[in-house]
Amino acid sequence: MSGTNNGTGATPQDLHLVYPTNGEPGEGTRVRYTLAGDNLVVNFEVTTRDLTPVEEDDGEIYNGNVVEIFVCTTAVAGQIPRPYYEFEVSRYDQKLEVLIDKNGHFNESWTTPNFRHSVTIQKDRPGWDATMQIPIKDLGWNGDLANLVGNAFSILGPTGGRRFYSAYLPPQPKPNFHLPSFFKPLPIVGSAENPAA
Repeated sequence: MSGTNNGTGATPQDLHLVYPTNGEPGEGTRVRYTLAGDNLVVNFEVTTRDLTPVEEDDGEIYNGNVVEIFVCTTAVAGQIPRPYYEFEVSRYDQKLEVLIDKNGHFNESWTTPNFRHSVTIQKDRPGWDATMQIPIKDLGWNGDLANLVGNAFSILGPTGGRRFYSAYLPPQPKPNFHLPSFFKPLPIVGSAENPAA
């Protein structure tokens, strides 16, 4: 598997710090979204000196360095976008998948067999790249980009010094990513080749 695929000229989206108010100098996360057939391919480029020295338990990978995408494939204008899906990958290539149903209940035992992901630790910069291939047709997407909304996130840093980044959330006094009212159409450009295998 290769590292981040830049798609066909897709401009990366910078995630911004939502908690706390001060971050680490030079740290950041960029994300690109492309379509590959029936899949949404999401490429994260993480720059950080904090690489989480040990793997987290599979059910708690969010306690380490992770990137996340929340996506609703059936959004309707004027309604809170539910159900939606959370896909999360750690810098150790561990994954977490969650279904948040139409009532806002979390189903952490839900998975989709066609979710693919890969992680590459970078040698030319402090950080790592992650690629997610999300089978959006399997999740009910009808092919209309107006029905595809979401938000991207990263969580970086050690316990007691966690830094939370988002594409669309405002600054927060306490981090909470599960706010689908802030979902927006994803800036999808072009098509992807060689997505996560």
